[in-house]
Amino acid sequence: MAIAFNISSLAAIPERVGDVIGLIMGEPLVYIPLLSMWLLFELYYIVSSSDSDVKESDLLENSVSSIYIAVMISPLFGDEGFSLAAFSNPSARTWLSIILFCYAAFLIIMAFTKMLPQFLVHVFGGASLDMFGTMLALIWVDGSIPIDLATIAVLLIPILLMQVFGFFRRMARGY
Repeated sequence: MAIAFNISSLAAIPERVGDVIGLIMGEPLVYIPLLSMWLLFELYYIVSSSDSDVKESDLLENSVSSIYIAVMISPLFGDEGFSLAAFSNPSARTWLSIILFCYAAFLIIMAFTKMLPQFLVHVFGGASLDMFGTMLALIWVDGSIPIDLATIAVLLIPILLMQVFGFFRRMARGY
């Protein structure tokens, strides 16, 4: 699959919205929990006035979502039941599952050992980055939607809207 970044591809945003919604509806057990967790975490940080800072516990939250997605796309539990056969000739989906498991293990270790600088805790603990990266990887692995500016815009627009809403909420509270 080619990754294209052409400004004219932004005209495809309405089409891409339909493609992404179709992908979500095709595998709701993968996408709906991922998007729901992102929305809940973002709303919590917007509404909560006492706990608006990303902490090590957020690394654990992101690790749980990564483990969930890794299990849901894992070839271990295919149509035939439990099987290790998919690891003999791994597909891109299998590799993504392995990478998500490793990423989750990294987040868990960093959360418990508190070895990451606070800047990196914010980067890896943010729900938006986790959702964006996972969604982009899942779209790439699916292969039915091209990765172009329109696809990236479809993923970034809700994230940016939540960030802008949170910014205005913090400004209204005087933070």
